[in-house]
Amino acid sequence: MISIQAQKQISTEAELAAINADVNALKERYILMNDITVENWIPIGDAEKPFLGSFDGNGHTITVMNFGDVRPSVQNLKTKTEIPDIQTFYLGLFGFTGPRSVVENLQVHGEIVFESAYNLMAGGITGVNVGTVRNCISVISVSPECKLESDATNPDKAGDCFAGGIAGINKGTVHNCYSSGAITAEGGKFTYAGGIVGLNEMDRGIIQWCYVLGDITSSGSDGERYTGGIAGFNSQGGLVQYCVALNENVLSNNPENSHTGRITGSNFGREGNNFSRRDMVVTDEKFDPKSQAIFEFSSLQEIQWWTENRHIRFAFGATTASPWGWSEELKRPVLHWETGATALDLSRRGRSETPGPATQTPVEIRTVEDLIAIGADLITLKRNYILMDDLTVEDWIPIGLLKNGSFSGTFDGNGHTITINGKIDIEETITKNMYSTIFVGLFSINSGTVKNLHVTGDFTCASGTVTLYLGAIAGSNAGKISNCVSTANISGNGGLLNARRGAANFFLGAASNSVILYQNGAYVGGITGVNNNLISNCYSESNISVTGKGYKSAGGIVGGNGFSNRGTIINCYTTGNISASEDDGVRFAGGIAGMNMFDASISNCVALNKEISTVGRSRGLRMDGMGINMPNNANCSVGINYAAPSSRNRNGLLQNVYYRHDMQVTKEKEEQEAQDGEPDRNVNSGDDNSSAFRIRNRGVSVNMADTQDQSWWIGEPKNFEFSFGTDDSAPWIWDEALQRPKLYWETIK
Repeated sequence: MISIQAQKQISTEAELAAINADVNALKERYILMNDITVENWIPIGDAEKPFLGSFDGNGHTITVMNFGDVRPSVQNLKTKTEIPDIQTFYLGLFGFTGPRSVVENLQVHGEIVFESAYNLMAGGITGVNVGTVRNCISVISVSPECKLESDATNPDKAGDCFAGGIAGINKGTVHNCYSSGAITAEGGKFTYAGGIVGLNEMDRGIIQWCYVLGDITSSGSDGERYTGGIAGFNSQGGLVQYCVALNENVLSNNPENSHTGRITGSNFGREGNNFSRRDMVVTDEKFDPKSQAIFEFSSLQEIQWWTENRHIRFAFGATTASPWGWSEELKRPVLHWETGATALDLSRRGRSETPGPATQTPVEIRTVEDLIAIGADLITLKRNYILMDDLTVEDWIPIGLLKNGSFSGTFDGNGHTITINGKIDIEETITKNMYSTIFVGLFSINSGTVKNLHVTGDFTCASGTVTLYLGAIAGSNAGKISNCVSTANISGNGGLLNARRGAANFFLGAASNSVILYQNGAYVGGITGVNNNLISNCYSESNISVTGKGYKSAGGIVGGNGFSNRGTIINCYTTGNISASEDDGVRFAGGIAGMNMFDASISNCVALNKEISTVGRSRGLRMDGMGINMPNNANCSVGINYAAPSSRNRNGLLQNVYYRHDMQVTKEKEEQEAQDGEPDRNVNSGDDNSSAFRIRNRGVSVNMADTQDQSWWIGEPKNFEFSFGTDDSAPWIWDEALQRPKLYWETIK
């Protein structure tokens, strides 16, 4: 920041008004030395003579009582041509803040009440921003009214109305601001009302780390209305990110011609990691789960939500770059220079209150109530736990699902068993949270460590029209799962055929390292629905079945491996039957994984499944359903290991993988039969754009009798070796009765 000596000091209303004196004054740098109240105010700058300097509010407040004889500008904002019949009023403390301008550390109070038949662009800080507004507060109510005076001979005479807590129109950057005043925009051909800005303009408008408290309303009998908690309209190329809408109401009195939303009324730009309160009242709401998530208002009043939520990224400190403090009285963030703000030393707080996994004493889990309590809030989801007894649960709600968070601590099963029975009913959760994607298992999403655990039972989950990821341990794994066993029979039904391609429900997707969905469906595995990190030394006896519309992918260990990151599965085996069925959409079934994507890898694994079956337009494979190059998505329906020549090594890797020779695979289309003990070779037939396929290393077939001898698992003639011992690093022991490996803690128990 420029030093105080280089800035002109503003102490009176007259000195503040003098900034408008000439174009040179509009380019100077200023600092406010005390609170000021202004009356009959003429906004600083307009489109013809914008403010191009810097204004540091220095933590002080300017109160705007009313406006004086404000003159409209005849300059059209978009075309820069004079249109005398459509003049524009720029209303705010500033009228127009131009390129390279900076307004910061300022609080504005008062009200903007103005009516005209011309364009009105009104904001608490500025009517139009093309520069930077940061670390500012608007407690100003903004109420412009555009009176329609169009007629058949001159339809363009009617003005447009833009109203925002910070700016009417933003073509620059708004960072780390909040607004608590009511925003009401009325009339006009087009009306834009938002808590931060009315219109976030194309290619340049950026809004980040802001929140809003006040009600937003648009009204009028004619014209189009765009009303949003953060922005009324986000144009193509505009960005709204890391923002929180705490508004109680976002309303329009004309639903037929209105576009109303929690974050934006209409979005043609980029949105992500935005949040809103669950009890917000929204007129004719059109919810977009890819760009926002909803929380109970009580959760949003907890300091942990703002400081521990990695998806919101508010920067707490006492600098321009980290401006946020916390008000325990208000139960929300405030700027560090505000009265009552408490600066947070998050590094010290993290060490003292939430020790990391290496130092944290595990919390003992002895009852079902203890187990449920892991998902109580974002703090409990970070702790370490150890299971002290076998537990049985009914009507299970996955840990972390209700708090929209991933488990990031350590869960040591300690050799015990959790039994999950019945139907996992998630319909109410989907409806209440407006999810487009759901992650279901003992844990919703694991981004920590789960080990030494046995999950069994017989459970089903139907997700209706949303995408389902279902597994015994977790719906999605973005962490590490090791030394675990699944003997649960798992049935999943989900998907929505012909759904738009795109990102998963972002707050879950980000927690699971941004799972990307290529088509809605259901992905079911014995351990997890999807794996984006590491699964090691696990086995599954689970019978897996998946039905529904869209993509169906079933695997003994995972439904899908490596959907976004390099998912790795190592030293695992399976024995259960795998099935993907129904006629709509595409099916994939694999002994280890239904899908093995991109740079994901499956190594040192054995598929001992008796049967893998698909019914419909399908593909069943012994090792993985497919390892495909997703940009050639149109070819995915064949369901095999496909790659265009230019992107072949983007396929998933299969290394040292085996399957029992007598496995029954229904609907498998063998391009080339594998011989006992011989890897399948790559096969290419015809044009890559035709229905010909390319198969990659699906594994080595092995006689079942050979796998029933321990020596087969520990050395020659194979290239892999299971580690036999009595601890987590060498977890396998030999079970002579089963004639296959099991985990060391099973014998200890």
